[in-house]
Parts: sequence; C-alpha cells; structure tokens
Amino acid sequence: MKYLKYTSTAAAGLALQMLLAPSSLVAEENEDVYELSPFVVDASSDRGYVGVKSIGATRTNVSLKDLPMAMNIVTKEFIEDTVANDLHDVVLYSSNVKSGITGGSFDGDNSNFSIRGLPTSYTVRNGVRRLRFVDTATVDRVEVIKGPASLLYGQIEPGGVVNYLTKRPFSEKGGSVDFRFGSDDLKRVQFDVNNPLGEKVGFRVSGAFGEEGTSYADELIAKNVVNPVFAFYPSENSTFILEYEFSEKNVNGIRGNQPFIPGVGLYTDLPLFFNIRNADDYYDEQLTVFGGEFLHRFNDNWNTRIALSNTEREKENRVTGSGYIWDSVSMVSRRVDLVMDQNDELFAQWDLNYKGQLSEGISLSTLVGAEYSAWNATGGAWRQNNPSASLLDWENWDRSPGPSFPDDYFSRYSYDVPTYNKSAYTVNQLEMMGGRLNALLGLRYDEYETRPAGGTTTGDSQTSPQAGVIFDASETTSIFLSYSESFLPQGGSRTDPFGDTFLPSPQVGEGLDLGIKYQSPDGNWWATFSLFDIQRTNILQFVSATDSNGNVIFDDDGNALQGWAQSGVEESKGFEVDVTAVLGNGVSLIFAYANADPKLKDNPQNPSLEGLRRADVAKNQGSLWIKKEFSDGNLAGFSFGGGIRYVGERPMEQTVNTLHHDAYTVSDLSFAYDPNPEEKGLSFRLKVNNIFDEIHFRDAFTYGRERNFIFSTEWEF
Repeated sequence: MKYLKYTSTAAAGLALQMLLAPSSLVAEENEDVYELSPFVVDASSDRGYVGVKSIGATRTNVSLKDLPMAMNIVTKEFIEDTVANDLHDVVLYSSNVKSGITGGSFDGDNSNFSIRGLPTSYTVRNGVRRLRFVDTATVDRVEVIKGPASLLYGQIEPGGVVNYLTKRPFSEKGGSVDFRFGSDDLKRVQFDVNNPLGEKVGFRVSGAFGEEGTSYADELIAKNVVNPVFAFYPSENSTFILEYEFSEKNVNGIRGNQPFIPGVGLYTDLPLFFNIRNADDYYDEQLTVFGGEFLHRFNDNWNTRIALSNTEREKENRVTGSGYIWDSVSMVSRRVDLVMDQNDELFAQWDLNYKGQLSEGISLSTLVGAEYSAWNATGGAWRQNNPSASLLDWENWDRSPGPSFPDDYFSRYSYDVPTYNKSAYTVNQLEMMGGRLNALLGLRYDEYETRPAGGTTTGDSQTSPQAGVIFDASETTSIFLSYSESFLPQGGSRTDPFGDTFLPSPQVGEGLDLGIKYQSPDGNWWATFSLFDIQRTNILQFVSATDSNGNVIFDDDGNALQGWAQSGVEESKGFEVDVTAVLGNGVSLIFAYANADPKLKDNPQNPSLEGLRRADVAKNQGSLWIKKEFSDGNLAGFSFGGGIRYVGERPMEQTVNTLHHDAYTVSDLSFAYDPNPEEKGLSFRLKVNNIFDEIHFRDAFTYGRERNFIFSTEWEF
C-alpha cells in the first residue's frame, strides 16, 4: 500500500480535454505583432542543431559569440530527432555532462547531473529552481551553463547548472500528438497544442502520459505531466504569462545497487540486471507548479520583468535491502526503509534591464535584480530491521509484500526546516571596439537563514562575483577568459570529533575558463574549445580524529572519536570541445569531447585521499551524432541519424582508486520518414539505442540499459 494519493487519471483526462478542444485543431498563420522582450530567447533563431542565442547565462537574450563563457545549447530539433523522453537523454551528446549521481540506485529523480566532474543537486526551469522530476514533453530547449554560476542562480554547486526552457504560446494555431511504443512495454502519448484565443490572448498546453519498464526485472516507470500556459497581451509593450504544471512519477519495483564489497569491488556472481529490491518497492512523486510572469517595455532602452512561482512537491519511497556487503563474502542487509518528504517553495524575482549607447562605439546592457525565496522541507524516515540474507541463496529470498505503515516500522528521524533567502544582483555587459570586444561584470549578494523547528536559527551572507571578456580575433574566431564563483550553505550546526559544535561556512567554488569560439560566416558552424579549472573549498566531511602523526584517536572505551570537520580543497581541471554544424545537403552534426580530472587536492583530515579521482567520473569521454535528411529523389522525406558515445574508465569509489569500471562505447541509430515534409500530417520515427547491446554501468553501481527501441507516430495539425 502507498500512502500518498495521486491523480494521474484526472491529469490525463484534463490533458485530453484540452487536446481535443475544437478550436485547437485549426491551423493558420498570423504575423507576430509584438517585439520580443530582452528576457525572452527566440528559439526560431536556432539553425537546426545550432543554437545561437542564450537566456540562461545573463537572463537577457544574448548571442553566444558575445558571451565570455562556455555553455551547451540543445535545440528542439535535436530533442525531437533523438526521441528523448527524459532530460538525461537530452544531454547525452553534450560535453562533460553526465546524467545521474554516483551511487544513484533507481529512476526516481532525473534532475541530478555531474558537470565537469562535480555533482549538481537540482536543475533550473525558466531560470527558477526546479524540485526534481522533469519530463521532456514540456521542454522547448536546454541550456547547460558551465562553471560556478551563483551570479544568477544563487545557492548552487560549482560544476554548472542545467537550465531548461518550457513551451510558451506563440502566434500560429496548431499542434501535434505523438504516440510512442517500444521495448520494455513502453507506451507513451505526448501532445502539444497552441491556440491563440484572439489577438490579445494566447494559449498552449503540452504534456504526456505513459509508462515503460527497464532492463531490471519488475521495474516499471509511469509518468504523467500536463502544462497549460496562458499569455495575455494588453498592449504592444506588456505581456502577462500564467501557467500551471502538474507532474507525477510512480516507479514500482525500483532498481537497487549492484552488490558491492567496499575496497574489494562488485559482486559479480549474479544474473545480469539482478535487482536486490523487492518487486513492490516503490518511488512516488507528485509535483505542482503555479507561476506567473510580467514583462513590460518602457521604451527602447528600459525593460522590466517580474516572476512569481509556487512549487509543491510530495515524495514517498520504500526500498528493501542494501547493496553493501560488509563481511567480504556474500551477506547483505534486507532491512526496509520508508521515506516521506514534502517540499514547498515560494519564489519571487524582479529584473530591470537597460540597454543603450554610452558613447560612440561603446554600448551597455545592465541588469539589476532582486530575488526572494521561502523553502520549507518536512518529512521523516522509518525502518524495519530484518535478518541479513546471503547472495549465494538469492533465489530463495523472502520477497513477500513489504511491511504495513506505521505498525511495522520504527521512526529514524523527522525534520521540519524552513529556509529563507533574499538577494540582489547586477549583470553588466559592455560592447566596445565596434563589437569586437565584449566584457561581462557581475556581482551578487545573498542573505540566507534556516529556522529548524525546535532548533537554533542559523544564517549567513555571501557575495559572489563574476567577470569575463571575449575578443574577436577575426571575423570568425574569438578568445575568451572568465572567472566566476558559487556558494552552497551546508545546513545547521555540526559536532566535531571532540564534541564541540560549530556552524559550517558555505561551500565556495571558484572557476577559471580560457577558451576559443568559432562561428562560420554563414552561422552554420559553431565550435568552442575551453580550458577550465574549478576549485571547491570548505568541504564538509565526517571524519575520525587523528593525532599529529595521522593516527586515529580513541576514547577510553576503544571507540574512534568521530564527527564533522570542514576543510580541504577539491579541484577539477580539464578541457572541452563542442562542435555543432549544419553542413548543407541535409547533413547536421554534434561533436563533443571532454577531459575532466576532479581530485581531492588537499585533505588535512585524511591525507591518504589526496590526489585520488572523484568516483564515477571518466577522465575522457566523447560523442558524435550525425543526421542526413533527403529532400528529393527516391529517398525524399527520409532522414537517418546515428551516434556514438565513448566513456573512459571510472573509479568505483574515491577511497580506493584501484577499482575501476572499464571504458565503454555505445551506439544509437535513428530513422525517420515524413511523406509530406512541406505539409502538416503524419510522420514516423524509429530510434534504436545501444544497437550493439553493450553491457556497461550507467553509474558506479547500476547497469545502463540493454539494446532498446522507440517507435514514434506523430500527427501534426
């Protein structure tokens, strides 16, 4: 039995009602009346796979060639060509972006990434923090900002951030319905309908519902999402946007970690894709977003934006067993853990932008803004202890239904932690020398406070600068240099190994980039090469006390003195190459190669870890995707795409870098047919992933999927 109530049927019904509304099925074109706000990026400027403008780097619409930083843009066309159902699938061909986190044991959360070898904890939706689960049915494009990015995104890890933009109303009536089926009982319906309701009101609704299994036995993932959006245009200078998103994800039979012996390696004497969990273990998540945005143009120089968002998230999951083998032989835990969480966040943002000429040959774009957020996290965890079981006898394990709540559990912990943050920032972009020299200067100030129920209120402040410059060395080539910082609070007070309490300082990241950008004269080629160096300090670790010789200190009962300590430096250095191109004759490509070497540079508490690479991060990885479209002849209407992804060897755990996963290479293919490319109607697409059925590990302890396929039939109207 599950203890959260969900309304997937109601959500799907609402989506179908909106989808089948008669006025949504009329297709006609209208000319755009209103000038785009600087706070809106026009995806129509994308050239196939080549994204030429960004909104996530500075919060204003700016060309990539003028940005002194490295970033990836994944366009709508690439998302469609690769039939990506998941946000992780969208970034598979981006440099130094890895889906999932080390030790990720199931498919409940798809908003975690590793960027430049460092973990992230959340994504950003239209510039606002997103609480976990994301479905691509509502996604229009994705931007990956590389390096520390607290200037605009506040509390964040230093590797970077994934910002995705959702679908918004536009002037043309029409839409599409996409029916997908495939391996592991995939069944999915995806829809997108845009219907202007007169000259001053726009409406668009997108979403999806369906389910699919995975290569792991008993795992079944059901997802539902609907995102209606209204746009109001009271005048040519003002726009109001109101939206609601409902999404839910229910995972039954969630996967578990491959059994692992710390310091020894994986336990391999098991069937492939063995699932340590019970078939009725689950992860259920429900999320709603209410949001509004107001854009106003005062004149040709001044624009403002106000954004409000309220997010509510409920999550419940139950898991049986642990993949860790502590006796170095075969015994694993069969305990049952139940966790219930609820997160609520109110977010408000105000921006004011000025753009104009300072003097002849010098122009300025200045953004000043303020943010306020109130985040409340409540929940608890419960456990039932059960006897351990032997992997040698896994076929006879007791896999009967899980315990009843709350009678069969004992409480482990509960929490109620409200957090408040207010900030002010400015981003200044200078264009000089007739556009050949561009500079970016920014500064952010944050004040944050945590008020745990029954605990001590704690808070602090942080200032985060960012600066960069890019110079056009020629008509096609630019050189850039940038510096940025990030910060991340680390909770309330902690106790050190000697019993003294302290308030941890925020984790601080510093990043330096030096790179080259190339854009062909016709705009159809785009390439970036970047060298980076990121350092993360104030790392919080649970450690044992040691003396001046590095020996562990014990108490009178023979127990090691343990507690929290804050020190050390982690560094990630490397380089990236990204190329996107529309070559002509219907050929498009995306190429990426990355080198990242995240290591503990300094660790006074445990010097033996210094120089060891972060677990589950490949030092080298690369990918190539090529598509060919045919516009005439016997193959007119057909397109073929193919990709190859290489991931080098990775340490299984940081404490013992001698244990590695082998390098692997995965290949994908895509076939599409549109009988009438110039007209709306039916089109078909087949995507085959991992065509050579390469057995590999997706992360440190779970396998990637076997060969699988997705077949799509889309009706555009």
